[in-house]
Amino acid sequence: MQLTIDEVIHGFDESLANWQDVFGNHEECFVKSIIPQEALSPLEQHYSGPDHPEKDKVHMIWRDYVVAIWGYIQQFEYVPHEDTWDMATERLKEYRDKQEPCPMEVTRHQRSREDFKPAHVVEYL
Repeated sequence: MQLTIDEVIHGFDESLANWQDVFGNHEECFVKSIIPQEALSPLEQHYSGPDHPEKDKVHMIWRDYVVAIWGYIQQFEYVPHEDTWDMATERLKEYRDKQEPCPMEVTRHQRSREDFKPAHVVEYL
């Protein structure tokens, strides 16, 4: 799949998201986003703990995308809860390697300024 320049430059825009309130605790929306190549699992990058700042950063990117995909799976796919994390990690690798837009959940917490925002959003669901 070949990406256009418009697909590559669109970061997450909160004003375009279809936010839904979740019990007054936080808000969520759903998007399709391209997963960056640097979103590598701990095994893929031979992560050995918190003494490596660059590997820590890569691990956090990977974790944020897996949690976002995991949230989407839990919301829209009827699978046993214990299987969803493994599904999310496999899906991240598949979509990252193909560079195809992957559906995911984005949450916005009232008290947090550091919520995850996907880098390359191609569609707001």
